[in-house]
Amino acid sequence: MNRAVDYRSDFYALGATLYELLTGAPLFDVTEPMDWLHCHIAREPRPPHRVRREVPTLVSELVMTLLRKNADDRYRSAAGIAADLARLLERLDAGEDQPRFPLRTQDLPRRFQIPQRLYGREPHVERLMAVYDRASRGPAELALVAGYSGIGKTSVIKELYRPITARRGFFVSGKFDQLHRHVPLSAPVAALKALVRQLLTEPETTLAGWRDKLDDALEGQGALIVELIPELALIIGDQPPLPPMPQANAERRFRRAMRRFVAAFCRAEHPLVLFLDDLQWADAATLELLELILVEAPVEHLLVIGAYRDNETGPGHPLLLAVERLRQSVPVTDIDLPPLAAEDLRALLADALHADAEAVARLADTVAAKTGGNPYFTEEFLKDLVRQGLVGFDGSSQRWRWDDAEIAAQRVTDNVVDLMSAKLRRLSDGARHTLEIAACIGHRFELELLARVDDTPWPALLDALREAMAEQLIAPLGGQIQKRLARPDRQGPHPGLEFAFAHDRIQQSA
Repeated sequence: MNRAVDYRSDFYALGATLYELLTGAPLFDVTEPMDWLHCHIAREPRPPHRVRREVPTLVSELVMTLLRKNADDRYRSAAGIAADLARLLERLDAGEDQPRFPLRTQDLPRRFQIPQRLYGREPHVERLMAVYDRASRGPAELALVAGYSGIGKTSVIKELYRPITARRGFFVSGKFDQLHRHVPLSAPVAALKALVRQLLTEPETTLAGWRDKLDDALEGQGALIVELIPELALIIGDQPPLPPMPQANAERRFRRAMRRFVAAFCRAEHPLVLFLDDLQWADAATLELLELILVEAPVEHLLVIGAYRDNETGPGHPLLLAVERLRQSVPVTDIDLPPLAAEDLRALLADALHADAEAVARLADTVAAKTGGNPYFTEEFLKDLVRQGLVGFDGSSQRWRWDDAEIAAQRVTDNVVDLMSAKLRRLSDGARHTLEIAACIGHRFELELLARVDDTPWPALLDALREAMAEQLIAPLGGQIQKRLARPDRQGPHPGLEFAFAHDRIQQSA
């Protein structure tokens, strides 16, 4: 949903629990996993007081606040929830049927939290949605989002996930790795593999329908795709081997199979968005695939979105040459992301520090001068200020305080890499060693592979990963990983657990 999972996810879970306790029913009347996902993303539950009249309206409002789709709109602290619940209980015990008072008056977070909403990017998201609306109704289109590292390209594009999936569209993404540019089709295959895994959560009746669609689309060539995406065999079954043929013919056969496989997911009732991140590192096979599905044998109801660093793609770069060829035949939308404007930085700081825009104006000017308005650099710079104690919560005044003069005197780092390098230097030797090895594996790395390559003892390896996660240098992929890592009875690597660096610049610095 383009949002990091943090402690406020527990507030949503608390809201769901309270909802069922108050109403006797779950949030939504669905049973299938994909229906649950759709509801959690796109549907609002009926307020508890409308399900059962005896539920006090203010209790209902508290629960619905916990259930806000955007985590920034929920409670900010457990103390704030406890204070409102205690006040409600006191009023109800005093005999009030419908207590009324403003909620969240004591909801002051002591933890520094960068708001997860986007600032100043609404026009760019709207342009991408307009492109999607066109592509979903007819021929495929290509959208390219360009900008410097950390400018927010990925965040802007992934903002489309919620509205597109709410309309039953598919949104899948893959990312090219700077150290694995030689691997053909790495990002498209990763994206399509995620789509297949998503289908595997569907009920058997739905899977049967997809089995028929894919069998028809692949025309007996399924073995070519199963070789790339083994999970596909769980839907279409084991595929007979194909007869060998000369290399040129085999490559044409494979390209046709890939085109038909992609087209199978592109329908008016469920268009497909294929997001390819870090397209400046794309391999030749990927660029050829794009020309195939967009020009040579164009697919309808498909939107391909690419993000790339324009400062790393000069004249003669293979990506730019391929795009120029595509422009002759397919609509291409170019979006260049600028640095954050002054008013956007003020809004971000006002929300993060729970102050008004005027109070943070001087700080915003300083941050803009230090970071150039780069969103990722801004976030890391602010975290560093908190670490140094130059920004902090004052318990006596119940307000966030900062030292404008000291912050203005901070040395300006030349780029994000310098800041990340300083962050890495603060790690223990063991954690730095582990991240060095992980960075060589790739942007994403499996714990099992890391354990085989790293000679660090298993308990120390886990400690190193926990330290890196605490510094938000890496993030686990998939649910329940924290609990599985914490299990004391495990003496070796956990199969299937995967991590990713929080940003390419961290991998580069490591």
